[in-house]
Amino acid sequence: MPDDGYGNTFILTGRSEMMTMKTPHPPGAPSNLGIISTTTHSVRLGWDPPRETGAEIVGRCHNITT
Repeated sequence: MPDDGYGNTFILTGRSEMMTMKTPHPPGAPSNLGIISTTTHSVRLGWDPPRETGAEIVGRCHNITT
């Protein structure tokens, strides 16, 4: 069976009805980013999660510049 590389299998026939597929979109950026607390050696950040789009968030990357 054909596989799209993401574990989805498709069965195609010579004659079939029109089919519409929806794929998830990457989530947007978080909102309301703010500092919760600080110490001399750390900062604690908080934010509201992005709007749900059907795509799983599998990781985050934080870049900090001083």
